[in-house]
Amino acid sequence: MQKQVGLLLMLVSMAPGLMKAPRSRAQSQPEQATAKPPSFEVISIKPYPQNYWPTSSHMDFTADRFEWRNTIAQDLLVYAYDLRDPKLSHRARLIPGGAKWMFVDWFDVQAKMSEENIAALRKLGPRQQELYKRQLVQSMLADRFKLKVHHVTREGQAWELTVAKGGPKNMKREPDDVDGKPYFADSNHAQFEAVPVAMLVGLIQILKDAPVLDKTGLTGNYDFKLEFSRDSDTEMPPGKALPPTNDSEPMIADALKDQLGLRLMPIKLPMDEIVIDHIEKPSPN
Repeated sequence: MQKQVGLLLMLVSMAPGLMKAPRSRAQSQPEQATAKPPSFEVISIKPYPQNYWPTSSHMDFTADRFEWRNTIAQDLLVYAYDLRDPKLSHRARLIPGGAKWMFVDWFDVQAKMSEENIAALRKLGPRQQELYKRQLVQSMLADRFKLKVHHVTREGQAWELTVAKGGPKNMKREPDDVDGKPYFADSNHAQFEAVPVAMLVGLIQILKDAPVLDKTGLTGNYDFKLEFSRDSDTEMPPGKALPPTNDSEPMIADALKDQLGLRLMPIKLPMDEIVIDHIEKPSPN
């Protein structure tokens, strides 16, 4: 149980990258900041020990370098191409055209930006900076993993979170300058302290295995808790089965409405996706 809770928390920490509406193919690709795609100056990729499953995965993109400890190729691609399908981000589905080793071979990745990269980033706004960083990782994948992809658009299942009739309830508004605290979550319970609704959206995405659009209009930080039972189709990464559900708790949609005054409704959305034409294991250095 403890390992499963830890994995759930790790997946929620990765979810902010998925908490946006899926886009069209044209919107999904990073805008060209220069004629030639930017690339890292120095890249180091080393295999992670294969004798045990990593207990954590840490990604950090600072002012001059990129680092991702204990990662797999699929997660690198999900970040680089800003893929929004949660099944891909928590490894319930392999990127089309991918190979099995993308799930089971773990790496420590470190890359250093050039002075040209750093100067270019300083001239960009927050959104453009994020696109530029993803493009750097795309270049690394093309160079070290020999990656080649093409894009497709498919219609997929998604969900929309809104405020139910009567408004939100049992959600205590905290000052904007209060730092969010870690929350406790297990298979049927979550308690949030001073966090934005985006954290709840991340949890719902994991439980529903589909993108969730935040249409609540709720801004700022909140304290709230949620008691729920997982839906029968909830999935987790291969080999990581969830414990039995608690049948006495309501399903997530009912729990959101009754306990928080929020409404979760199914919708269909076009989703940008990549198909892998070629990929190789990187040589260590």
